[in-house]
Amino acid sequence: MKGVYADAPRGLTAGWATFVPAMKKLAEGVLCLAIHLAFVTGLGFSVYFCGTPEYQKSGNWGWRFLYYNMAMTGQRFMYYTPWCINDAAMISCGMAYNGPAKDGTGYTWDRIVNIYVWSLETAATPVKMMGFWNHQISVWLNNYVQSRMLGKGGKPTLAISLGTFAVSAFWHGFYPFYYVMFFMSAVFVELAKDVYRCRILFSFIPEGARHPIANIVTMICLNYFGTSFNSLTFERGLTFGRGQNHFVFILVPVALAVVKGLGLVKKAKKMEEALKKKSDEKETKKDK
Repeated sequence: MKGVYADAPRGLTAGWATFVPAMKKLAEGVLCLAIHLAFVTGLGFSVYFCGTPEYQKSGNWGWRFLYYNMAMTGQRFMYYTPWCINDAAMISCGMAYNGPAKDGTGYTWDRIVNIYVWSLETAATPVKMMGFWNHQISVWLNNYVQSRMLGKGGKPTLAISLGTFAVSAFWHGFYPFYYVMFFMSAVFVELAKDVYRCRILFSFIPEGARHPIANIVTMICLNYFGTSFNSLTFERGLTFGRGQNHFVFILVPVALAVVKGLGLVKKAKKMEEALKKKSDEKETKKDK
């Protein structure tokens, strides 16, 4: 073997180097399958029910809100299952080999990774969650679509995000709600970036609560997008949306318009500069 795999473990005895991590990843896939079955078969939450008139009429708004979040959680773990199994296969055959571990014990097996389940489930921003989801495709889109539109030293704008998500939508197929969902995903990513830049405005939130709140809000929105994605057609997608008063598809662009319109990012930057100036002045006084 040559190149990046030149020092990869090989032979019958070295096979154990791949066996243990591959079995761990396979077990992770089996666990994801069990969680999926628990939500869908055991508890009866089906993402496909959300696009039906029966869903629109079932219970009150709060129940339907809970239902789509539970249903999409179960659906999410369905996707995790084959990705974990594929990751196990990549480790078993050695393709995932990424050199010796930094601590000198064993090897790393993350050259090819489809899913980071725990990292995704605990992330606090859509950018990170989408990066952990179908990870190799995210890397490809970043390197060969977004980076090429950016140019040297450029920063991703809403237009570039829309272009990148449009390629992803085309890759998935031609159901109309694929394109609606990916368009809104690009808007949500832009909003999330601006909210992060305005984070000083949210300093009133206790530090320990910020990450959990961000995780929950982000997951609620992405569950809505995922349910819309699985609706496929305009008819089913709009039926689901009416059951939730289209609240995510309304709030996300409105929030982005408010942030941009009021220039909150610039105001937040000025506040940070003022705080930094005060901090520097205090440090100067202490030194004197």
